[in-house]
Amino acid sequence: MPSSFDIVPPVAMTEEDRAQFTRMPVWMARQEHKSYPNWFRWKDLFKPLKWKANSGDVLLATRAVPSPVQSQVHRPRRMLANPLVNKHMHSEQTQQATIRRHRYMSNPMHWEGEFADFRDGQVKTQIEDLTRQIAFGDEFFIRDQAIAQAKRIYVVGVGLVENVPFGEATDTDPIKTAAFWQTQIATIGAESLGTLDYKTICLIRDMCENDLNIPHWQSSETKPKDNDILMGKYLLIGAGELYSRLTYDASVTGHRPLAMDLLHSRWKGVISDNIVFQAERYPIRFKNDGTMPPQEIEVIDPAHTYGAPLNTDIVPHPEYLACDVGLAVMLGWAPMKTLSVGPPPAEFNGSGIDMEVFAKLQWNGQVSATKNILVPQTDGSVETNKWGDLIQLIAQTTHGALVEQPRFILPILYRRDKNAARGF
Repeated sequence: MPSSFDIVPPVAMTEEDRAQFTRMPVWMARQEHKSYPNWFRWKDLFKPLKWKANSGDVLLATRAVPSPVQSQVHRPRRMLANPLVNKHMHSEQTQQATIRRHRYMSNPMHWEGEFADFRDGQVKTQIEDLTRQIAFGDEFFIRDQAIAQAKRIYVVGVGLVENVPFGEATDTDPIKTAAFWQTQIATIGAESLGTLDYKTICLIRDMCENDLNIPHWQSSETKPKDNDILMGKYLLIGAGELYSRLTYDASVTGHRPLAMDLLHSRWKGVISDNIVFQAERYPIRFKNDGTMPPQEIEVIDPAHTYGAPLNTDIVPHPEYLACDVGLAVMLGWAPMKTLSVGPPPAEFNGSGIDMEVFAKLQWNGQVSATKNILVPQTDGSVETNKWGDLIQLIAQTTHGALVEQPRFILPILYRRDKNAARGF
């Protein structure tokens, strides 16, 4: 027998059977990517309304209207003659709007997803997405009301169009219908005559100042505070391509200061001294028939045979990209007030939601979870969610937009110039 001090030869090491344990058929890696950023122009631009629940659904605003100036000359009589008398009496104007309500919800979500899905945090992601949709819903509501209430529009290549339909847009009556827009689109100037170039922007500004009596922005009464940059200026809101196009505009390139470098940088700054431009995330675009196609579309990649049942992505809608007509809006001083909807943007923009902070927020449109769901069964019957397996995210929003000065809103219909850089 070998002693305890004898050396035993080493045993050859063999590889463990790779197939002896249960394993996933693929290696999954979590993908984190940045989506195109979102921003909002209309929903935070105006002073919020002082409205509270249980106070009715009609908003009324009354303001004093000064008496009109009705003579270009003033010719009093001589001192000793019986004086002439001008009689002036101010009047008032009342604007009305109604409070609107809307609801959002997710699909019912089973507890199994949080337990078994590789990409956890599905509920948090769904809350972020629902909150984003709520914010854009309010953004588009305010913009739509401003355009619906406008009493005139400007069509590039035609000029000012008076006596257009105006009023409060509703779910059954858009006021300015697709047929109305189709009629106006047919009159836009052909080719470059219909584009919103530097000279046309300045022409519209001069018209606002000298003919339409639309005042410049005057104070920081509106929201947010950085609106102080608007003092003494007009605000033009529209597609970012309008502002970028100024880099190649003949009026700019032909008269720019020698120090302005447009070869290595885009146009920047205030337009013609007193027009501030703000780009929208999703500007209004029309098809030639006056309809507005959706901005984005969900696409499925049929080549994928692994992973989730639907390998989807969100891309710009082809019809939205192909639109030939756009709409911008020139705004004078604070023409409307709005009802605040949604949480402060800082709570869900940027790096994402802090769920602990988010849960403590109380806001119009707050997202909450409910288990009060009916569950369809395989035999066609329906049961209550008595086992609590499902939850659903829901939110209800209240919207209000009171246009106090519709004259201070001027929609501008123009032909999009997709080839501006080619002639530069």
